[in-house]
Amino acid sequence: MKIKFSVVLTALSASALAQTTVYSNAAPRATATVIAGSNAGAPSLRYWGGSASDGTRMFVFGGRSVSSAGTAGSVYYNGLDTYDPGTNTWTNLSLDGAAAAPSNRFRMGMAFDPNNNRIVVFGGRASATGTVFSDCHAFDLGSNTWSSIANPTPGTTGPTARFDTKMAFDASSGTIVLFGGQGPSGSTNRFGDTWVLTGTTWAAATPAVSPSARAIHAMTARSAPYGDVVVISGRDAANARLDDTWRWDSTAGNWVQINPIGSTVPVTFGGGNEAVYDAARQVVTILLGPGTGTAPSNTTGAGGWTSEYDCVTNEWRAFGNNLTSQTSDDPLLGRQQRFYAAYVAGKTYFWCGQNAPSVGDANLPFVKEYQASPLSVAPVLGAGCTGSGGAMTLVANDAPWTGRTWTLTGTGFAATGLGAILIGLGTQSTPLNTLHPAGGAGCNVLVTTDATALLFPAAGQASYSLTLPYDPAFAGLPLNGQMIGVELDVSSNITLITSTNGIGGVVGAL
Repeated sequence: MKIKFSVVLTALSASALAQTTVYSNAAPRATATVIAGSNAGAPSLRYWGGSASDGTRMFVFGGRSVSSAGTAGSVYYNGLDTYDPGTNTWTNLSLDGAAAAPSNRFRMGMAFDPNNNRIVVFGGRASATGTVFSDCHAFDLGSNTWSSIANPTPGTTGPTARFDTKMAFDASSGTIVLFGGQGPSGSTNRFGDTWVLTGTTWAAATPAVSPSARAIHAMTARSAPYGDVVVISGRDAANARLDDTWRWDSTAGNWVQINPIGSTVPVTFGGGNEAVYDAARQVVTILLGPGTGTAPSNTTGAGGWTSEYDCVTNEWRAFGNNLTSQTSDDPLLGRQQRFYAAYVAGKTYFWCGQNAPSVGDANLPFVKEYQASPLSVAPVLGAGCTGSGGAMTLVANDAPWTGRTWTLTGTGFAATGLGAILIGLGTQSTPLNTLHPAGGAGCNVLVTTDATALLFPAAGQASYSLTLPYDPAFAGLPLNGQMIGVELDVSSNITLITSTNGIGGVVGAL
């Protein structure tokens, strides 16, 4: 007796895009939500300071005063505060005006250093036309104390004085990387140098390839599987708006340009807005910010679109409530920019900033969270059984997301035989020996058989890939997978049927 499998072959693909596409930012894609009560205990309104995260809290340092109507003030700060989304509470770690803290400033570089449990701040400017700093300070999160990191000869012992620089922690080397910025004379004095901070020692890097000199760019650290630092956009020495993307290769000591598919680029050049790496979705996000003026961007002023770089598919996408006009106000945020932002416990959080239109002004004092819903998951379902090839096991390369390819890999197949992939919208637990007398002991069908495909294992292994369309309508769709092994004798008779564990996938909306 032989078992019969139906075969369903589905081809869902999209051609490479000629330029960045603007998509709706409506749920279930990532959207911003105002957190009720998050204004309680928050610092006074401010913008263009430093922000960072230790994974559980968002840190905000310094900045310049701003009104809820977006008017820049004349007060500059040096306080360090932290927001905990788990408890929806603010805590002051270092008061504004504290003598041991860095002097009042804005537009500085700032990063969290997990190896030393500290916040590191470099440079910045005392005021709109004030002193530009070359000092470096560290805040120890264990003792809640500030200390200075010596830079007695800027340019030799550390970076020269600058503001609008960016820093990020590079996990591969365990160091803090600083890139770019501008000196006291502003746009005519922009830098393209790279510095690395190890402990309390700065060292100038000498990469053979590097991004051009720039300031007010965006920069973020990417956690595993990348473990690197990315630089995005900015404005060059001629004040031109840039739209390139680079990654720091600490092993080679070199910058590597990322060339996204379809010539896609961000629609914002940073301009004081933070880039944040979302580890859950493996995307780099620049929320709102000024436009590049390069299509589809149609402004160089404050914009209402968000740029996201998909690190898996190597593609930039844009999102907004109006798909043709970047100057259209986001109904919740307006055209907010230069805010504090960080990735904390699976979501991007951002607070305050400067907002040109009246739309969104009322929300400036509140923290906002930004994430897709639902997120993709792919937990293990049940257990596999054992055949002549060993224990049958199924693993997922990733969770299933719209716009990406989801691959399942099974191992433990017999040297001679076939396989099948079962894809179901539901689950079950049916012993294989009730479906066929060759069903192995303890082998069960764990998913509904809504779609199946024949597999030809090689070296005891088989893989199946499914390309999901970039369509939010599929968000939340259950995609449960399981593989079946069919062992054959020399006459192609079925001798044993085995099964892997299942994978209970749920499609997430990028």
